[in-house]
Amino acid sequence: MLKSKRHEAHLLWAIIALTITFTLWGCSENSDEHQTITSNEHVRVAGIILRWFPGHREANISRAEKLIRKAAHKGARIICTPESFLDGYSVRLPGLSRDAFRTLAEEIPSGHYFSRLQRVSDECNAYLIAGLTERAGDTVYNSAVLIGPDGVVLGKHRKNFLWHTEIDWYAAGEGFPAFATEFGRIGMMICSERREPEAVAQLVGNGANIVFCLAGGGYGDESDAMVSQRSSEGHVPIIFVHPVEFLVTGRDGRVLTRSLLGNELDAQPCDGLAGEIRYYDLEVMPDTAADD
Repeated sequence: MLKSKRHEAHLLWAIIALTITFTLWGCSENSDEHQTITSNEHVRVAGIILRWFPGHREANISRAEKLIRKAAHKGARIICTPESFLDGYSVRLPGLSRDAFRTLAEEIPSGHYFSRLQRVSDECNAYLIAGLTERAGDTVYNSAVLIGPDGVVLGKHRKNFLWHTEIDWYAAGEGFPAFATEFGRIGMMICSERREPEAVAQLVGNGANIVFCLAGGGYGDESDAMVSQRSSEGHVPIIFVHPVEFLVTGRDGRVLTRSLLGNELDAQPCDGLAGEIRYYDLEVMPDTAADD
């Protein structure tokens, strides 16, 4: 009888241990149903998957602000939007005049909508990488801006390699800088620049440990292969954020996570599309910490 009870007790403890193991395994999945506290080894990154309302800045930023707050609540410390999310990549609007296009562009940091991005970044205590059309005097750029958790602009990248008809609307930027954060040096590239090995080579040469690619054009298998190739070449993780796709590749080029959410890039104001968020808990290498 005693032997039988011991056997039952051992069996019960084995079941409990197995249950705990599966529970912990389940909590390690990268979903939006749990909150992970950022550690010295990992940082939670979030992609704001947001279809554009072309030419409707208020509609775009209102939806983005809600998603940014939600992502921060779920533990994200670095949050990224797609390319030109603010004006909805308005260069594709039929009959758009140059004056109207410049009106949709935002001055950095003095623009009204940009100030809202700074406030939400400060409020959420998170790094925010935002893609927007930038106006500097009479010149317009396709830009990505890194805002710190205190709302201060830490850096900016202006798209160097413009795609086809973009050259009729935007001026080209110069260089691929990287910017120090507590999670390493962050570099940014925009959409078609993922086609260029030189882009990642410059980013890594400037010390980038993490690269964000804000996109709005190509996506899917062909695009994924290019992102993987750039990661492998630069031995750097790339987080690809697009109106319908979120992709993270590892330093060896492997796809770590991928979500593809349809194939329609534009939304209409009557649709009420709120957008979605995708997360990944990215490993931070010990040698990537920014200098104090």
